[in-house]
Order: sequence, then C-alpha cells, then structure tokens
Amino acid sequence: MDMQTPIGPIKIRNSYDEAVVVEVINQLGYERWGDIKIEGTVLDLGAHIGSFSALALSRGCKVIAVEPEPNSFALLKINAPGAIHINKAVSNKKHVNLYVDPVRSELNKIADHGIRVEGISLDDLITEPIDVLKIDIEGGEYEALTTCTKLNMVRQITMEYHYASETLGTLLNVLKSNNFELLWIGGSDFGKLQMKRRDK
Repeated sequence: MDMQTPIGPIKIRNSYDEAVVVEVINQLGYERWGDIKIEGTVLDLGAHIGSFSALALSRGCKVIAVEPEPNSFALLKINAPGAIHINKAVSNKKHVNLYVDPVRSELNKIADHGIRVEGISLDDLITEPIDVLKIDIEGGEYEALTTCTKLNMVRQITMEYHYASETLGTLLNVLKSNNFELLWIGGSDFGKLQMKRRDK
C-alpha cells in the first residue's frame, strides 16, 4: 500500500514500515539534530525500503543505497528509483547470514543463522567522496567503521549505534582519530550519532 509523505507516496507493507517512514521522512530522524546537511553524494547503508534514500533524492542528491534483504530491496527500488541499488550486506566477508525478522524488517541483521547474502565492505563501497554516510545496520556499524580505511573520503556521518556499552567508546575514538567531531549523540545502549569531519 502507498503512504503519503511530504516528499510523495512511499510504498509500505505494514505499520512498522509506516513508523520508519514517519521517523525518517516526516520527522527528519537522521537530520534534525546536530548540523547534518543532506546534500551531494549520499551512501545509505541499511537502506531498508528506501525512506532515507527517497528523502535524499528529493533534495537532488546522488544516492548509493545498500540493502541485503530481498523483499525490502524490492521496495527500495520502487521507492527510490533514482538511486544506485546494491543488494548486499555491509561486511568484510564475501557471504554472511542475515536474520530476517518475520514482522519488523527494520530489525534484520547479520547473525549466526538466516538467509545467505553477499557481503561488501565499506572500503569497497566508498569509490568517490561521500558527503553523507547514513548507517542503520543493526550492530554492523562497529565492524564497518573500525575497519574502514577510507573515512577521509567521508564528510558527514548520521547513524544509529547499538550495544553502546561494548562498542561506542571505541567507535567514537576511531572516528575522532579520523578527524571527525561529534555533533550530536542521544540514547543509551541504542541511539543516534552525528559527526562531521573538521577539515571538510
């Protein structure tokens, strides 16, 4: 079914998809804190059904959208047809298992069991300067960012973080050592984080 939004209709499956669209598009959930500007070239990791990709496209951005789960990927292509679509999981491994939540697809994540999907590293995804790196990959953000050697090509990061007690301190140290400054952070074990490179 179609859901009407400020940027036009978005195709959704259920109330959980609707909640994601409301947060990302109506409430500008990846933009409203800090000083993030959605512009230029956008790399959308965990693109889901395309809410953020569609929002970025509506701003005239070039969008590279990465989503591993087949059903969400099909909706991503419908909702953000102008994006470059990559049907892979963000990982340093060639193949990973993806746990697919039977109801809430926004909770899909790399796990010990699930459907087999192709992986692609953040280094392989960054082939040009990235103005906005958006990340919502349900815990995979730690590996993606701490092993990336191309963070100097990224200007802004807006993301969800998970398992903060285990990973957030190291993650922040890695980003700060790559010349990122913290713009906003909110949440406890799970939350949102925005950073910007000082020299960009």
